[in-house]
Formats: sequence, structure tokens, C-alpha cells
Amino acid sequence: MPFIALAVAIAAALGGGATLAAENSLPGDALWSYKVHVTEGIRAGFAPTAEAKAQAHIDAIETRMHETEELAAEGRLDASAQTNIEKNFDIHADAIAKKIAELQAAGDFEIAADIAARYQAAIAARTAALAQAETNAPEQAEAALSPLLLKVRATLDQASEMSASASAKAAANASGAKIDADVNIEAGVETDI
Repeated sequence: MPFIALAVAIAAALGGGATLAAENSLPGDALWSYKVHVTEGIRAGFAPTAEAKAQAHIDAIETRMHETEELAAEGRLDASAQTNIEKNFDIHADAIAKKIAELQAAGDFEIAADIAARYQAAIAARTAALAQAETNAPEQAEAALSPLLLKVRATLDQASEMSASASAKAAANASGAKIDADVNIEAGVETDI
């Protein structure tokens, strides 16, 4: 919470202009750090529900992937930008997984399943766009884009597993079954009913 208070104080001191100017910044730009740490931190921190917080993290992941596409198209995607994007991507992916687990632990299976499905859909849509960007990227950008694309594809696999598991738990809950279910993508749903 101290980080959020500091972020609010900085945002108030700098005014909304910095936030608006930072909105279109890319990794390597002066205001990108402000956008990532202050603006996005405030969005997630002040989201009123767990579902809204998870959506803020999904939006941030989509933004990182869009920034990757832009940098690749401009030939500005380098190792430094790749590292910054990957670190931030991981933070948001971990936060989404945590929110889904928290919702399931609280018995909010339908909301958890909805978030997991939205997360999976967002990653799937941007994965296709990143793959296209890789084919059109200049050679130097392609070298930084390939590892990011591998990470995004691995995250898509994880998001798909989360979505399948959350959906299975929501379905079991809706049918009144005891929820102690895990989904194994290859084996199907395993339940202890």
C-alpha cells in the first residue's frame, strides 16, 4: 500500500498531463517507467474488485505485447527493451494467476473462470499478432522478438490450463459437486467427488 500512496502523490504532483503523455510511451522512452509503475499501478491498486484488478493486469499484458509489436515494426526492439517487457509481463502474469487462485479459494469459481477465459483469449489474440510482427521485423528486432514470442506462447499454454481448470471447477460447483478438481489437459478433468 505504501507504493500506491507514493504513486498517487507523484501523480498529483505531476498532474494528469504526465499520465496522458506517458500513455503512448514505449520501452526506452522517458515516460515508459512512469506509465508502467505509476499509471498502471494506480489502475490495478484502485480497482474496486478482484475481477477489476485482474482485468487491469490483463490490460497491462496486452499493452506490453502491443508495445513489443510497435518496437519491432520500428526496428527499436533490442535486448534492453526485451528485458524490460519480459519482467513486466511476468509481474502481470503472476498477478493474474494469483487473483484466479484467490477467487477459487474464496469459492468464486464462475468469476475465476471468466477471468481465466479472458486472459487466455487476450494472450491468444496477441500471440498471433506477435507472430506476424516477427515475420515483418527487421533482423535486429527479430533477435529480441523471438525469445519474447516463445515466452508468450508458453504463457498461452499456462493460460489455457488455468482456463480449463477454472471452467471445470465452475462447472463442478454449478452442479453441486465437491470441488477438489484439477485439470490435466492431456488426461481431462480429474475430480474427487
